Amino acid sequence: MDTPNIPIPQSPMCLLQERWYHSLAASLLQSPAMFQLAQPGRPLASDEQLWSSPNIVPPRALTFNSVLRRTERFFDEYAAVAGQITFPASQFSSDIGQAHYVAWSAYVDSLSPTPPLANLPALFRMWAMRNGATAVAAQGIADLTQMALIAAAKQALEPYQGNHPRPVDYAGSLADLQRMLASSPPAQLSFDSAASPPPIPAWARDNDDYLFGLWSGSDPRSRINQRFALAQVRVDVDLGAYAPWVATAGPWYDSALLHNAYANDAAPPWTSGGSPGWGDMFGPFGALRRAIASLLVADGADIVVLCNGMFNRQDQARIRDNAARGLWPFYLPSGPSTSNTVSFDGHGHLTLTTRLQPGQPFVIGANVLDMPSFLGYEKSASSD
Repeated sequence: MDTPNIPIPQSPMCLLQERWYHSLAASLLQSPAMFQLAQPGRPLASDEQLWSSPNIVPPRALTFNSVLRRTERFFDEYAAVAGQITFPASQFSSDIGQAHYVAWSAYVDSLSPTPPLANLPALFRMWAMRNGATAVAAQGIADLTQMALIAAAKQALEPYQGNHPRPVDYAGSLADLQRMLASSPPAQLSFDSAASPPPIPAWARDNDDYLFGLWSGSDPRSRINQRFALAQVRVDVDLGAYAPWVATAGPWYDSALLHNAYANDAAPPWTSGGSPGWGDMFGPFGALRRAIASLLVADGADIVVLCNGMFNRQDQARIRDNAARGLWPFYLPSGPSTSNTVSFDGHGHLTLTTRLQPGQPFVIGANVLDMPSFLGYEKSASSD
């Protein structure tokens, strides 16, 4: 859920991160109108880790730190909406008239086997033509179509809920992603903090200090991190391959149901007096105002960071001791395929080196859409 936009002084680390964000977005041809940088970078070792990456409701910020900022799962918010969407039989009866409703219900009860809900709109059309109910045919078909859609969407959620739920899946596996990256191009990025950054995109105007410093978990406002951020920082990155991965939700998701819920704020389709309601989900501080449309994923990386700030012996030791946790700007932790090294010259100037072997993709960021755009509206109904 969004918080009120209260300006606070930005730390030097936050300003450095903004400059890095703009440089990376431009180098990798990502639009600042929708790109969000991930912090820390997320290595992917399983299908479940891949699928969990887009399964969040992202905050409105240029950099999303998944450790420091709490977010809800997109699946959970979608399921909450589905739980409040209904089309009661009483509304159907009112729309077509009580006499027609009684006759139609008797007709359906006479059929054996009982037809599935998905077949009722077509059956109602034929029934109306044969029984003098043409005046209510269109409305009856529309109502029954909504009822069938809602029932099917709720049924699709059932295997993912309750005891022993299925993993919340997305189309494509980690193996599919690795095959795509194998034929994707490499990329080279160069960054100099002395360059002037462009303005912050309006969609991320509440960007804040939910960030790490030099290493994963460090306070960006600490003395060491301020010294680093206020110095001149240069970064050279070689990515072995990078590609966008479209986040297509699995069979649990029905875009028509979410579109219906967003487009109509009354009952039906919302349950009268139910919670959550339309405003709780899509209003100014609603829980489901944005969604991830795609991830930006890379495989293999050589990252060198040079800083002309001067660090004393105690600071040098502290930076070395924490390097394995993951270093700015991607914070990839040391492991079987990743190494983080730190060195200093005779003046205390800093060099950070991170190397990630090919074979374990990692998430650099995501492309974020507001809900109207995510649902296919040409223009947003409300401004973020």
